[in-house]
This record gives sequence, structure tokens and C-alpha cells, in this order.
Amino acid sequence: MRSLLPWILRWGTGLYWIYVGLVPKLLFAPDRADRSVLASFGLQWLAEPTVWLALGILEIGLGVALCVGCAVRRVALAQVLLLGVGTMWAFAADPFSFTYPLGGVAANGLLVTTGLVLLVTGGGEWLSWDRARERRRPERALERSERAAAWVDACVARFYGTQATTLGDPELAGLVLRFAGEEPSRPAPRTAVLGSVFGWLTARSGVRAALRTDLELEQRRADHARRRLELAARVGQGERATRAAETWRRARSRIERFEARLGALGEGVSEVDALGDEA
Repeated sequence: MRSLLPWILRWGTGLYWIYVGLVPKLLFAPDRADRSVLASFGLQWLAEPTVWLALGILEIGLGVALCVGCAVRRVALAQVLLLGVGTMWAFAADPFSFTYPLGGVAANGLLVTTGLVLLVTGGGEWLSWDRARERRRPERALERSERAAAWVDACVARFYGTQATTLGDPELAGLVLRFAGEEPSRPAPRTAVLGSVFGWLTARSGVRAALRTDLELEQRRADHARRRLELAARVGQGERATRAAETWRRARSRIERFEARLGALGEGVSEVDALGDEA
């Protein structure tokens, strides 16, 4: 089921963008009511035919890119930034827009959330242009994956460090503090801020929520390390394969510790696919 999540989100969000770009903007021009609504937000320039056409084409392009699985994380980042800025702009122009009975701009929060999830999961394995490109050019795919992994490692170091200082459970706090010290990279300013924010939010959500988040994080890291190991083996990079295998083993060890802690709290956990002894 975990492999279905990115695919469902990618296609659902992509088809939504294609619809809102094609039907309201290309097939039906904005009428007088639409113009008055846009003017109330200070966006009357959006009703100009050229701008309306360009916006429709942009939205269709985002939707097609998501459906075919091309540059999914970049498209998701663009979605989060555009909708985040647009929602804040609408709120500044009309604070009561968030009270509209049919959702109004408040509905953008759902698309921001799906964008954030796709930033974490990527486009998945099924019908994905990114995965097909990885198979054709494994060397470049391996380089991109290693850069992303280094960035995540630095973010995780601050993530666990912040959790350790915020959690009310001394046992879990000691566990994640040790994990923070095991990370090989020192966090850069951007990753430090991001890791601190998410670490604080998950810790304030409670011990069980923090454990679930930590478990999912390490499952994702294990999956990505497995993919890097496979790519490194294909291009004959033994040193890179060794680093990926070490990351996978570290993630698997943490998964086992988090599962044991959740079990002690009386919660069941789902099985995680293992790579096998050959890792």
C-alpha cells in the first residue's frame, strides 16, 4: 500500500491541475462575476485574456508533469510555493475569504499538503518518467540521489536533536539524541531551520506521533538507501555501494528500535520490506 500512495497523490493532483487549467480558463473565459471577485482580491489583472491563457497553460503543464512523473519533487515544490504565496496574498486582500461556505482560498491548504507529501515521497515507482530516466542513466540518478541524501542527513541531525530537547519521554529523548550524534553531516543553516521546525512540531504532537513520524522517516531513508545501493551496483561503484549499505543498515537498526518502542506502548506497526542479507 505504501507504494500506491505517491502514485495516487500524483495522479489525483495532476488531474486536478489539468481540469482547473483547461475548463475554467481555456474553455470558459472569465465573466463579469469572475472579474469582480478577482478585483476584490486586487488581482483584476488576472482577468486579462493573455494572463488567463498563460495561467491555464501553466496549470495544465503542472498537471501533465505530475501525471507522467517528470520532475515530481520540483513540481511539488512549485505547487507549495505558488499556492502558499497566493493564499497569503488573498488573505491580506480579504481576511474573510477564509470563511466562504464552499472553502474559497482555504481549500488551497489541501493542495499545499499534497505538495508537501509529494516532496517527501517523490513520484513513486509506477508509470514514472523519473524512474525510467534513472534506469537509462543510472550514474546521474546516483549523483542526484546522493546529493539529496546528504541534505536529508543534515536535516535529520537537527530534527532528532530538537526532538530530544522537546520530548517529555526521557527514554525516547535519549534514543533520538544518540541518533542525532550518529549523523555524519553538520546541518547547514537551511537544513537546521527546517529540521528544528519539524522536530519541534512532531515532539509537541506527543510521544506516539513522534515515534510514528520517526519510523516513517527511517523507512523512507532505508528505501532510498536501497535504491542508491542498486544504482551503485549497476554502475560498478563499490565505495558508493558500501556507503549506501551502511546507511541502509543504520536506518534498519533505528526502525527496529522505534518498532520496539511502539510495541512497548501497545501499538502495532506495519512490516517494513527488508533488503536482505546481501546488503
